Amino acid sequence: MIVRIRHIKKATGANGEAYYYDRISGKRIKAPYGTAEFVAEVAELRKAAEAAKQETTKPEGTWGWLVQYWKSTPEWREHLQDSTKRDYQKVLNYLSSIDGVPLRAIDAARVVKIRNKAYDQHKRRFANYVLAVISRAWNIGAAAGKVPHGNPTNKEQKIRRPKGLPDKNRPWTAAEFSTVFSAMPHHLQVAMALALWAGWREGDVCRMKRSAYDGSSIQGRQGKTGDMVRLPCHSSLKAIIDAELKRQPRTPEAPLVITMRGGHFTESGFKASFFKVMRVLKAAGAVQPGLTFHGLRTTLATMIADAGGDTRDIAAALGHATEAMAAHYARHAEKRRRAARAIEMIDPGKGGEK
Repeated sequence: MIVRIRHIKKATGANGEAYYYDRISGKRIKAPYGTAEFVAEVAELRKAAEAAKQETTKPEGTWGWLVQYWKSTPEWREHLQDSTKRDYQKVLNYLSSIDGVPLRAIDAARVVKIRNKAYDQHKRRFANYVLAVISRAWNIGAAAGKVPHGNPTNKEQKIRRPKGLPDKNRPWTAAEFSTVFSAMPHHLQVAMALALWAGWREGDVCRMKRSAYDGSSIQGRQGKTGDMVRLPCHSSLKAIIDAELKRQPRTPEAPLVITMRGGHFTESGFKASFFKVMRVLKAAGAVQPGLTFHGLRTTLATMIADAGGDTRDIAAALGHATEAMAAHYARHAEKRRRAARAIEMIDPGKGGEK
């Protein structure tokens, strides 16, 4: 079904091909016209345009002034991925009500009030992210002598995760993967395979070119860490990519994961396409709640740990800079191993105490 949006203009490029642009943001739209990806991309473009309109020079020594300084630095302009910038911007938009507040008036007590309000309006995860963004901006300013006192945030302000909540980005079961994989169109099956058997993140999957695959291995630079990762292809991943490339060949510079019409995925468009299928499966009771695309990375870490791999193996496969993050991903497998070992210790039938 074609989705129509107001203020979209059709035009013809120098090569004679038709394209569309959004009059409100003034930007060209890459996604195929009328698709879910198209709608999501237009929404992102308009949000960015609105944020740009509101960027006027703020009085020196205020929160808004500190944010503007942060955005002028290489740390923001060159070191942050676009997805991270978008996430930060959502919080900065929320905090725009304190743009005029002097930095000297932003102390720990005020930060707690801001956090509490964010929690009441948007719950725990967003409230903690507000703390993280304030802390990041303050540290950037402190390094340049832009702030009047120490960082007003601290680890004690973070709202702890309530007990009993389901794990975020939990591992998928084999049955869940099989069910979802079978329901996905061919192009999204490639994305799922890259996440499960190579550990690639959503944004990296969208940016990956056909040239990243040489027939036996997959290679690319991970957006979040900047690390170059090269992995031999799991036999299942190789079979899926080979079948997709046979079905629809690509040039080396073309995306490895393509849209239904053969185009390039934006991250927002990919999310819209992926979760459109997931919502149908959930409504039908075919899968349980809690499945995320990122959870496929957790599944890979769990499989490596179950096979006897340690945190260094997991860090290398997933492109993590630290073993601590790898351990976070592998915690499910570690818990299962320890629980099994504990029962074996006391069960005579399993060689334990008699």
